[in-house]
Amino acid sequence: MCLKGLIVRTANKDDLPHVYAIEVSSFDRPYPYPYLEILLNLAPDFFLVAECEESIVGYVIALPRSDGSCHIVSIAVAPVYRRKGIGAVLLQSIMHTCSCRGYRRYVLEVEYTNVPAKRLYEKNGFKPLRNVANYYGPGRHAEVMVAEDYSYMADLCSD
Repeated sequence: MCLKGLIVRTANKDDLPHVYAIEVSSFDRPYPYPYLEILLNLAPDFFLVAECEESIVGYVIALPRSDGSCHIVSIAVAPVYRRKGIGAVLLQSIMHTCSCRGYRRYVLEVEYTNVPAKRLYEKNGFKPLRNVANYYGPGRHAEVMVAEDYSYMADLCSD
């Protein structure tokens, strides 16, 4: 449902209400709307949305870091569109975006009990790096995952 017609593009301010709605439906402790605005203003090239039939169905946000890595801050797909490959497209799109700008290492955090997300990341080359206790609240630990050296993606970049 929609993967063939899926468009991934950089987000704009008009997309934020849709992104926020996905954020709220995806996480029990969603980022506040103003924080999403800050992320969009801070790194607009690294804030992507997935659009299907003119509706925003998912998003991914990354922040480039001074150590040469791209930190994937958040990724989510609207509940009705999950398990259709959209998350994988978003993840690969942000890795491509980062790679085209010279970043070769990708870092993210995932709740250690979120098996579907961990599977997605592992299928895309991420490996566990370390655990962070209580990252998502008391008793809710994060697994930091990292993927490295996707320099082949830079060959696919256009100027």
